[in-house]
Amino acid sequence: MLNFFDKFFLIIRVFILTLLSPFVLLLGPINAFRILGLKIISHKKNYVDYDEIIAIADKILLFKIFGKLFFRTRCLKRTLVLHRILRSYGFDVKAIIGFDRERNGVAGHAWLMLNGKKISDPIFTPQREFIPFVEIGAEVKKIKDA
Repeated sequence: MLNFFDKFFLIIRVFILTLLSPFVLLLGPINAFRILGLKIISHKKNYVDYDEIIAIADKILLFKIFGKLFFRTRCLKRTLVLHRILRSYGFDVKAIIGFDRERNGVAGHAWLMLNGKKISDPIFTPQREFIPFVEIGAEVKKIKDA
């Protein structure tokens, strides 16, 4: 469980990463993950519950109100921020970027996986299945050709 100071610094980190992410994402999603660091894993997870980290991050107003600020895809911004933070707490989380070819073009979605389970987004639940295209953990792994 996080104490008061750990929660305070987590909120500051999420806030800063949320403000930075639209600008970093302008360089492309894969480059954004590389810039924020792929291999960062510490050994802090012994005292932290990942559900608590995700709940704190999702409660921050920026995700709910300004989720689409400067960048259209809120799911990608959330995945980028939580990927960076969870890896810094020692969790071997993977970011997945998937696509679904629709009649009007291509739709995309980003989500997190931890221990083979999808970390759900409390605000958005896709109504269709997205085909994983890229998996981002300690490195970028192409799953399927576009």
